[in-house]
Amino acid sequence: MRIYTYSTCKKIGPTQQERLGQRIRQLNLDDNITYKVVSYHGDDEIGYVEANNSDNFRILIKFLFNEYNVFKFDNVEQFYGACYINFNEHKNPITQEIITFKDYMSNNDFIVDDTKYLDYVKSYKHFLLKSDIRAQLNDNGDSIANIIKIMMLKFYWYDNLTSEDKTNVDNQFNILASLYTEDACKLALDSMVAEKDKLNSYYADKNDLYSADEYSIIMKI
Repeated sequence: MRIYTYSTCKKIGPTQQERLGQRIRQLNLDDNITYKVVSYHGDDEIGYVEANNSDNFRILIKFLFNEYNVFKFDNVEQFYGACYINFNEHKNPITQEIITFKDYMSNNDFIVDDTKYLDYVKSYKHFLLKSDIRAQLNDNGDSIANIIKIMMLKFYWYDNLTSEDKTNVDNQFNILASLYTEDACKLALDSMVAEKDKLNSYYADKNDLYSADEYSIIMKI
């Protein structure tokens, strides 16, 4: 499993700071977890965390990510965009050849398409826009609860509403339709279907977990 990250260092006192990689080593997690920084934005680190589906990795995601203010990119294109924005072409100190972004990423085991740099930057900026709006809207728990309530109102309670209430509900849905167009809803469906491989893996692991009858097998899942 690999996730792409944007990590802010943890402040320790007025003048010192501790990086995520340091904390991983302190907890003796680095034998099972790879944390690599590919680019920097000031003191912030852009990179990835990689490991098998181990309990240590889950601990890292659940606790340290909050402790160190780590953001997870939605996809690798956002990661590429963040790296591109913070990259400056420079000369190889030995050969004096110009190191391009494509060269730099190749040296870090990534293959980027130099015809898609603008798309990468757009993806990263989209990530920032979503981060902005998430900070302004309700938390995920409230948002999910509201979605369920709206579905109940439209598909369960609708027939019980007065004519006035039905008109109001229909008008509200028309407003939502201006935000979430038919094409946008189709893209959302496509995006969810595209996640099927991850979900298939989850459900396979879940089935293996509940069918396991030995402690050693359970701990490997």
